[in-house]
Amino acid sequence: MKPLLRKMGMVVVIVALLFSLRDPGQSRTFLSDTSTVRCSGGIVRVNDDAFRVQEQCGEPFRTFMKDGDQIWVYNFGQGRLVYYFTIFRDNLRRIQSQRCDIDNRDCLYMGR
Repeated sequence: MKPLLRKMGMVVVIVALLFSLRDPGQSRTFLSDTSTVRCSGGIVRVNDDAFRVQEQCGEPFRTFMKDGDQIWVYNFGQGRLVYYFTIFRDNLRRIQSQRCDIDNRDCLYMGR
């Protein structure tokens, strides 16, 4: 019984080491879809035009391109969700959110 417990303990240590050595940029992120977001200027919905989104939510924290779509990232402050707005042909096609964690560069402290 003791040799089996010792082997299991070694496996746990090896797995823990492997997780601690992984690249933080490769950590899994789980995005949730939603159809609306409340911004300081009002509520935006999927299918709103890009002008309305910017009018209601302001300038995005950052933007990038993914698979031909423009992604607008909104970070409304520490301890809140980060939102990813997928813009295609000047329309909001998808809203995804994610909890902030230390490995996500979109979750930088915003001073709010």
